Amino acid sequence: MYKERIQQLVSILKEKNLYGYLVFSSDYHSSEYIVDYFKARAFLSGFTGSAGTLLVTIRGSYLWTDGRYFIQAEQQLKESGVQLMKMGEVKTPTLIEFLKQDMQENEQLAFDAKVATYQFVKNLKQEIKGISLKLDEDLVSLIWKDRPSLPLQPIVELKEHLTGESIASKLEKVRTCMKDIQYHLLSSLDDIAYLFNLRGKDIPYNPVFLSYALISHSKACLFIDEQKVSLEIKQSLEAQGVTLLPYEKIYSILKTLTGSILLDPNKINYALYVCIDKSVKIFKSENPTTLMKAIKNPVEIENTKRIHLQDGVAFCKFMIAFKKQMKNQTSSELQAQDLLESFRKEQKDYLEPSFSIICAYQENAAMMHYSATLQSNKTIRNEGLLLIDSGGQYLGGTTDITRTLVLGSLSKEAKYHFTLALKSHIALASVCFLRGCRGISLDILARKPLWDVGLDYKCGTGHGVGYMLNVHEGPNSFRYNMNPNFISAELKEGMITTNEPGIYLENQYGIRHENEMLTVFSHQNEYGEFLKFEPITYVPFDIDGIDASLLTSQEKQWLNNYHQMVYEKISPYLNDQEKETFKEYTKELY
Repeated sequence: MYKERIQQLVSILKEKNLYGYLVFSSDYHSSEYIVDYFKARAFLSGFTGSAGTLLVTIRGSYLWTDGRYFIQAEQQLKESGVQLMKMGEVKTPTLIEFLKQDMQENEQLAFDAKVATYQFVKNLKQEIKGISLKLDEDLVSLIWKDRPSLPLQPIVELKEHLTGESIASKLEKVRTCMKDIQYHLLSSLDDIAYLFNLRGKDIPYNPVFLSYALISHSKACLFIDEQKVSLEIKQSLEAQGVTLLPYEKIYSILKTLTGSILLDPNKINYALYVCIDKSVKIFKSENPTTLMKAIKNPVEIENTKRIHLQDGVAFCKFMIAFKKQMKNQTSSELQAQDLLESFRKEQKDYLEPSFSIICAYQENAAMMHYSATLQSNKTIRNEGLLLIDSGGQYLGGTTDITRTLVLGSLSKEAKYHFTLALKSHIALASVCFLRGCRGISLDILARKPLWDVGLDYKCGTGHGVGYMLNVHEGPNSFRYNMNPNFISAELKEGMITTNEPGIYLENQYGIRHENEMLTVFSHQNEYGEFLKFEPITYVPFDIDGIDASLLTSQEKQWLNNYHQMVYEKISPYLNDQEKETFKEYTKELY
């Protein structure tokens, strides 16, 4: 099936006298998660990971993706014949390096500029001088005859008891950042949802909606299909100074602008950029709302802690029930994730998952972003490790948690790796740092216990988390390597970032320990202001996997204090039988 689709595309390339066609993992808004209409790369190649770029040429087909997806991509690309290009590997050329080597003189590369970022096209033109591009080609639709339509889900308006800040206040802050710049173009969906205190259902797991926004010092325009907007919400927005315009009209409006405009080059598509007249002065910078929404206000923090308590109760009840069940019967990955979802649905503010759950047993967990299917669904037995990475969208916040559960006997090596990954987690969780530190400054704390024994994980250590928004949010993160596409922002009070080091051994198992952490003030002295992290995930680590002899006294103290806090918060919501089991799960280690 996939091989035939690739061959169809190659035939079209030859008919149109084109060298190749690029298929990105994005939509018109540079979103990480996309609606079915934009899943062209998966349609052509079979690879379903959230990150990857497909290049189909008249001489071969190639897919670039990062280390999170190497194992998954190798499996999923078999049917298509597409060659995997492992990003970050020494011998693997980047996409642009490959094009520079492979494209011949007078050959032309095509792609749809609406799904390519301005920054990518700029880099492409800079790196390959004189490259011939055809930017208005949607060749996938010629093959994908039953392509889904764009969604028309209704939006909802959030009141201030949930947001903690009005639209007017947020617009005022944006306009202050604009200074004398006349316009600000917004295309990223989470920024728009945040700014206008709206949420939608267009994209699974992410409560956003397809839209654009154009802000001036006197006007705020929201470009959206008005079928999504109720009369009540329309009137409310208009009363707050927001004008609604048709979704597609953004392109024609941009052509009429004069003066100056502020935009984020990593978050607008190239088709938007070319609509801006050359006489308009363009200021390129991160969207002001990126940092605004990353620093949670007191209302958002209070609500987030409240829903983390609900999420913790759900996961702890699941953990108790599932580990008990596994003592005398088998289960499966799909059954386990359904059981966890049933406990989340019991929580009063739960809405939906915040991403596709990763419930991976034994060797399946070596794939960092594995997703169980009817075909891959593995039987779970009373042995080994089960990794569950999951989260929820709640009325009051977004959660993301990973726990690796021990289901019986463990090898000495598995217990060693389980404890080593926990040492990595504790090293980052317990740090106290001077104001001004960035995630890139602290990432090595989590990696050092692994690097000391020659191990590593091929991903960042942590990412920012949205508030009733995307589970992956910038600009805060933990990663050790410099990357122009990922800004390592200064860690500020109110930011929520995950801490999730892990160990992944192909064909054996995967281990990950993930909490969300809130950056808070610690103390001040003659050297400056110090900050620290407060864990806001309330679930114990499975002590059945811990070799306490490998932990230092400081690490044991951190773990015991954390487990005591978890017990105090969660136990009031457990019945007597659950509470007895939970005492064992959170008991002190010596």
